[in-house]
Amino acid sequence: MNNQKLKARITSIRDTVKITRAMQMIATSKMQKALVKREESHRFLLEYRKMMQIIDVDRLHAHMPPPKTTEEAVIVVAGEKGLCGDFNQRILTFADSYIKEHHIRHVFAVGYEASEHYKSQNVSLVTDYAHLQEPHAFDAIILANDLLDMYQNGLFGKVSIIYTKTPSLSGQKPCVMQLWPLVQPEPPINPVPFEPNTYDAAVDFYHQYLVAEIYSAMADSYLAIQYKRMTAMQESSDNGEEMLTLLTKKYNHQRQESITNDLITAAASGMRGKI
Repeated sequence: MNNQKLKARITSIRDTVKITRAMQMIATSKMQKALVKREESHRFLLEYRKMMQIIDVDRLHAHMPPPKTTEEAVIVVAGEKGLCGDFNQRILTFADSYIKEHHIRHVFAVGYEASEHYKSQNVSLVTDYAHLQEPHAFDAIILANDLLDMYQNGLFGKVSIIYTKTPSLSGQKPCVMQLWPLVQPEPPINPVPFEPNTYDAAVDFYHQYLVAEIYSAMADSYLAIQYKRMTAMQESSDNGEEMLTLLTKKYNHQRQESITNDLITAAASGMRGKI
């Protein structure tokens, strides 16, 4: 590679590194905000789970119509776009395995990558939410509304959500969690009766619980995405800097060699002129 092409390549890599460094800074800022949002969503969900541990769930279930089918539906939460390492590949591979193992025909796709993935596989989506960019409580409310309506219409009798759990930033793990029917870890010794004991109150409680679980799962996944994007851009920047160092050394070596050759040629020509 001659010096001109080498210099053009160095300039191109330097410009790319500037872009990846900027994207790394943006992802870092978003990750800090996502961390706060995840913690807030977890606190809200924890309060609901505490209520679930003390109320009389059987009395609550009595207000809801029994499921008309045993079929299961799943919500798959993936990213909006790439540039986030192996995040989308891991969650979609995990979801594909679960869907195949449980013969699931009803899929809710959250995120552009999940929507495009299942469309390319000719999977019939119940609906998709490809427009979601950053998780918001309103998004979880819309999804919870759709789930309750479709359950009451007999489309499915069980709902699970597949998302990326983030107990720590580096300890991300795809997981599946059952949302419906509600699962009580341990029956309370002295259950508190659910009041008011009405159908509307029961539906409202179920709706708020679904919103809390879905929003928390979406916030977890969003935090995982931003961390993966930050580390991917950092690795790209570091690799670019390493390439720049090697190419710059090569360019300087070739340039010095060219100057030395020119000096030797000039000196030889001068000596021939004197002879």
